[in-house]
Amino acid sequence: METVTYRRHPDYHQYFCGDNGMIYSTRCGRYLKEQRRNVYLLISVSKGKRKGAHRLIAEAFFGKSDLQVNHINGIRNDNRLVNLEYVTPRENILHSYRIGLRVAVTGDKNWKFKATPEIVDKIVALRKKGCTQKEIGLEVGMCGQS
Repeated sequence: METVTYRRHPDYHQYFCGDNGMIYSTRCGRYLKEQRRNVYLLISVSKGKRKGAHRLIAEAFFGKSDLQVNHINGIRNDNRLVNLEYVTPRENILHSYRIGLRVAVTGDKNWKFKATPEIVDKIVALRKKGCTQKEIGLEVGMCGQS
């Protein structure tokens, strides 16, 4: 049987956070669980204030931080300590692209895309002539500013 380590949250003493991702509430006398799959478990820590279980567990074990808490495997309700890490917002977004939670929308599937097939053909022809991106943008009316 696996041993679970619990730590009392530094600010919200009624919660004991386990390295297995579970949180025990001394106020309720039970473990708190998520209600739906793949959503963040939110805990009411005081009147009108809720925090994510992943945040409470990270703070209990890693200490408080202004950084974001990342789920390493991308599963938002997997709050095991081995699946949590502090990252910058940039690192968090890059991680989500790297593991496939976000997909870069490029070309004509991007909502900002403005080029018609005719414009694309003109861009390709100008590029083959050796024109710079700036020259091409000015020629086809897409200079990078909306």
